[in-house]
Amino acid sequence: MTASRRATARRLACALLAGLLAACAPRSAAPRPTSPAPATYSPTVTRLLTLVNEERAKGAVCGALRMPPAAPLTLDARLVRAAQLHSEDQATHNYMGHPGSDGSSVGTRVTAAGYPWSVVAENVAWNQPTPEVVVAAWMASPGHCENMLRREVSELGAGEENLFWTLVFAEPL
Repeated sequence: MTASRRATARRLACALLAGLLAACAPRSAAPRPTSPAPATYSPTVTRLLTLVNEERAKGAVCGALRMPPAAPLTLDARLVRAAQLHSEDQATHNYMGHPGSDGSSVGTRVTAAGYPWSVVAENVAWNQPTPEVVVAAWMASPGHCENMLRREVSELGAGEENLFWTLVFAEPL
């Protein structure tokens, strides 16, 4: 690949990532809150966590960008709720996208769920039949792959409703 093509591919990958990340701006410093009590999660949510962490452990090439292995993520009940509500909203309105039906962004939804964040990103998908298939599809998409392997995040929320899938990646303040 020529240097010009590599540069173009990198610019395209960066543009895609910028479009997929709804919000990553730093927030004002505040005391880091403690997470709520451990929750019981659905088998789908725990399977998504396992699959994402397996990919993080391996590292990957996401488009033109090599992503090294990353530490495993943990589930946060507030992020799970935000992801599930977004999946339900998409299913109710039969529309897949990052904006909610009310125009909300992932950052707005995560904040509304009571999670104070410093970094937040989201993957959405539709019509994938299983957690394994949806994670494979995300890994084949450079921007989604980058979100899954981002070292700047440590917590995950996941939701699914009628084959509308949402992952929310975040780092608390």
